[in-house]
Amino acid sequence: MAGLRIPKSYSRITRVLLGLILWGTANPVLLACGVSPHSILQVQGKVKVQRGGSSWDAYSGLGLNNNHRLALSSGAKVTIYCSNTQIKEVSARGGYPVSGICSSARSNNNNRCSIYRNEEDPNTPYLISPRNTKITESQPLLSWHPVEGATSYRVEFVGTDWSTKVKGTLVRYDGEEVLQTDWYYEVKITAYQGENDIAVSSAGFTILSEEEYQQLEVAAKELEEQFSERQVLAIALVNLYRDYELYADAIEVLQYLLSEGQPGAGVYQILGQTYRDVDLLGLAKEQFVKALEAAEAEDNLELQGNLQASLGEVTDLLATTQTDFQEAADWLQGALVAYQGLEELTVEEAARIAEIEDKLVEVKGKIE
Repeated sequence: MAGLRIPKSYSRITRVLLGLILWGTANPVLLACGVSPHSILQVQGKVKVQRGGSSWDAYSGLGLNNNHRLALSSGAKVTIYCSNTQIKEVSARGGYPVSGICSSARSNNNNRCSIYRNEEDPNTPYLISPRNTKITESQPLLSWHPVEGATSYRVEFVGTDWSTKVKGTLVRYDGEEVLQTDWYYEVKITAYQGENDIAVSSAGFTILSEEEYQQLEVAAKELEEQFSERQVLAIALVNLYRDYELYADAIEVLQYLLSEGQPGAGVYQILGQTYRDVDLLGLAKEQFVKALEAAEAEDNLELQGNLQASLGEVTDLLATTQTDFQEAADWLQGALVAYQGLEELTVEEAARIAEIEDKLVEVKGKIE
């Protein structure tokens, strides 16, 4: 194995934020994935997000697109995490196009848009965390889906000498071999009922490179120095983690935000997208549904279209019955209705509508 042998404990950055590990029970490409390129970190006073003749309240965690406009009342202030990782602040009364605040079109939020059907069979012990993500830990805590009737599980790192057998669905890697940076580790989990193996599943993760880790440390320290409020810092860290494909860390922080009473369509949506990024489609769908309910309450038609499209795509990937495919078609049709209700579609949105229309034809072809 190539790579540096530098052991790391679990993420120092997340530890600073949370105080302990919390294990819970992100341009055109981003638009296609359903996640806006920019994110609001903090709002003070009255701030509205405007688009055409529509407007909605700004709040921490809400995504922003380049065609949005911010309207600040007297004494208001808003802080934004831009797609180029710059943090911008606006604090004067007036209207401000987001494209002028976040001038760069560059984005580091590496959403894995092309998701293929992956093993997420409830009859298998599929890996939940860390799954299809980069991590900074040298001794990661592994968790997986419980299989009905299983009395024990065997966990092994393919290509190494490490394996262990446990009764629960949680174990920390404690092998003598130091995990290497820039190396993909496949985790194979076998469920047993007595002495008989009844199901098996595998997925994996990658250790963040040393260079990226050092960059991450610097960036996270700057955020910690800039934001003293824990919830604001958490939203900033979610964006940073996703920039480095540290999806497991991002999920952990998002779960913290929800546990602290930080709901809102934006937070639910980014958690759903992050679950989708790691191919946990069932969990992604749950969060997209919550996000849609919040977006409807916020009267955010644009976000409703994004979310219904995401729900249609995820439901199609999960579908096993005609009823499932019909549900996917209904979500996609709802997305088209929402988009058609928008004024002055952007080029990206027009392309997105074409994608949804093509997907709808494909899904309807699966319905007998």
